[in-house]
Amino acid sequence: MKQELLTNSMADYGNLAIGAGTIFLGIIVLIVNSRNSNRDRKIHVANKRQEWIREFRNAVSTFQGEIEVVYELASSTSSEIPYKYMQSLYRSMNEIIMMVYSDDDNSTELLEKMSEVLVKAKKGDST
Repeated sequence: MKQELLTNSMADYGNLAIGAGTIFLGIIVLIVNSRNSNRDRKIHVANKRQEWIREFRNAVSTFQGEIEVVYELASSTSSEIPYKYMQSLYRSMNEIIMMVYSDDDNSTELLEKMSEVLVKAKKGDST
């Protein structure tokens, strides 16, 4: 009888140790996964930010190229600039407008300068 009590008691302690170890291991896994998740989220945000910057640079570059074309057409001919060039230029400008936050002072200044350049290019004025 005494032997049975010792065996049952040891088995209970063994089960308790296994249960405590499992809980402890679960907590460790939770902490590690949380840290990895935060790191992955930061990497994802950084990648999206880089993608946005690349797209913004491409949009501004396209706008600048189209401004040059419109300026050359406006300064070389006295006739009206063909619709397809103006349409493309406005599309590029609208793309940039959609990419920036309109309540930001820097964005507002950028859009104002783009509008000024557009008006000057349509007139063939390079200043």
